[in-house]
Amino acid sequence: MIAELLKLKTPRTLRKNVWLKRSELQIIQQKKLRRIVSHAYSNVPFYHRLFNSVGIKPDDIKTVDDLSKIPIITKSDVQSAGNEIISRGVNLSKCIVKKTSGSTGIPLDVVLSKRESVIHSMTYTRPQVENGVRLLRDVKLLVTAPRNIPKNKRLVEHFGILKMAYISVQDDISDQLQVLRKTDPDVISGYASGIRYLATEVLNEGFEKINSRLVFTGSEVLDQETRNIISSAFGDVFDGYGSLETGRMAWECSEHTGYHMDLDTVVMEFIRDGERVNADEWGEVVVTNLFSYTMPLIRYKIGDVAIYGDEICSCGREAPLMHSIEGRSDDFLKTLDGCIVSPRIITWTLRLIQGISQFKVTQDKEDKFIIELVSGEGFS
Repeated sequence: MIAELLKLKTPRTLRKNVWLKRSELQIIQQKKLRRIVSHAYSNVPFYHRLFNSVGIKPDDIKTVDDLSKIPIITKSDVQSAGNEIISRGVNLSKCIVKKTSGSTGIPLDVVLSKRESVIHSMTYTRPQVENGVRLLRDVKLLVTAPRNIPKNKRLVEHFGILKMAYISVQDDISDQLQVLRKTDPDVISGYASGIRYLATEVLNEGFEKINSRLVFTGSEVLDQETRNIISSAFGDVFDGYGSLETGRMAWECSEHTGYHMDLDTVVMEFIRDGERVNADEWGEVVVTNLFSYTMPLIRYKIGDVAIYGDEICSCGREAPLMHSIEGRSDDFLKTLDGCIVSPRIITWTLRLIQGISQFKVTQDKEDKFIIELVSGEGFS
């Protein structure tokens, strides 16, 4: 992968793109969109049949607005398609296969070429560099699941730009603290819940000072309480939004006013009841990946709900902002009158009650909730 990285202009291009005008980013996005749609129709049996089923050809898709002509696909559609969603002529033995966690109940194998895998990685590196990570100097600590930890860590740490240490979220907390103490990282990244657990222990134990200055969270919704705990222990927190299928799609800058959407690598749509929602309204996230030709994902429903805005961030980057990630689409609550409500209404309310250490809320029926609590200090 390092050899591939050195051949690419991708890192420089990705950093340059974040400072382009929005109109320039949209031109790049639409060129890439037309290219991936044409490729998918000509080379991927699944999309050839899908397009024909609704009577459209690649020339019908000229802008992002035209994407609505293409049916939305789901994880189960991709899973059912099997190799029919892989481009013809691809040598699978030379590809990299990434496996999703299956947290939605539908695990997927995502197939990338080596070049696409590098671009995928660079979408995660870009917001880190933009927010102050020094690739050649900083020691980084990744808090993640065991499956994401390379078997040969020495090989990874050998390269100057990848000085990495790892903590498995499944390890005993004493072992995690030992790695933290030994590494003394400049940068911490990984699962928000895993980093929060580590930060809580650091604060409770009066741990000696950790010199980390930047924290990058992802994979889970970051609530304000978790952000506060992590920042108290480790430093400024930058949240990001992405998926294994698509790479990083949106990320926070130092202004923390929202998540800059990556127009040059994805198209993000926000859909409710089959229609695009307006700014400041919630919608299900539908993504088109613009760099994956081996296994294209066009109008792919990721399973999340989010809210986007239309203003320009005060940092000067003109990419549109996603305001918040509301959660998984199947986490939303349904009321007796048929309204769909964000679960944050419940979490915000319970967070205000003193002495609740942990809670779990299950909607058993439309008029029945089961609330389980762990009491903490001050509970009555």
